[in-house]
Amino acid sequence: MSTVARPRGPLPTRVYWVRRLALLAIAILVGVLIVRWIDGGDSGATPPEDEAPAAATESDGQAEPDKQDEKADDKSRSARIRTVAESFERPHEACDLTQVLVVPSVADSAYVEEPVRLTLRISSASSTPCSLDLDADHLLVSITDRDDTVWESTRCVDEIPVRELALQPNWSALVDVTWSGLYSGRRCSPGSTPAEPGTYSVQAAVLEGEPSEAEFELVERPEPPAEESDEAEEPTDEESSEVQPTDEQPTDDATEAQT
Repeated sequence: MSTVARPRGPLPTRVYWVRRLALLAIAILVGVLIVRWIDGGDSGATPPEDEAPAAATESDGQAEPDKQDEKADDKSRSARIRTVAESFERPHEACDLTQVLVVPSVADSAYVEEPVRLTLRISSASSTPCSLDLDADHLLVSITDRDDTVWESTRCVDEIPVRELALQPNWSALVDVTWSGLYSGRRCSPGSTPAEPGTYSVQAAVLEGEPSEAEFELVERPEPPAEESDEAEEPTDEESSEVQPTDEQPTDDATEAQT
């Protein structure tokens, strides 16, 4: 028998067989690895590199709308809140009253027998800054109901604020005037008659300037919703008397009728 089938040497035969089996196992493992490398791996291997970008692209596609939404929110906030840095020159001359425009408006709801806030937007058509002395002698405000005069600032001079305005080109100054909601009468008395609900016009202008007009509605303040009572209504005396039984004995007529 050859030495391949039956090894010989100084060591025991079992040692040579273990070495041969180990070499055979290594050769088989190397062969399997080579075959798998050539075939590209089995189903449990890592996916090819060309599949990875697909997953990345899908995740990027989900992230882009979020970024776009954030940008849209930022733009909407910028549209609502805008800070303007502007330096104004100090006026060195008085305004030409013929170039001053006063535009009135009533932004809030106007209710009967309550004060009404009138907002005046004052601007100048001058190309240079100018100062305007605002008082009852220079500012005229009136409220009318068709052809009837309801309120005039010339009779209620205390309602006109006194201040000096610095009007800048292409800019407006806002001034609030409060109407008491009453007829001014001759003395602008606090006990005057309240104006009734309806459509009114407010006119405003500076002395020597062109007046501007705006309409507003004077309405009744809506009543608050009535609170529903959870307590049951107590019966009246009449209802109680009808419910209560009587202790009287039936009369003879009643007995005959029953029989």
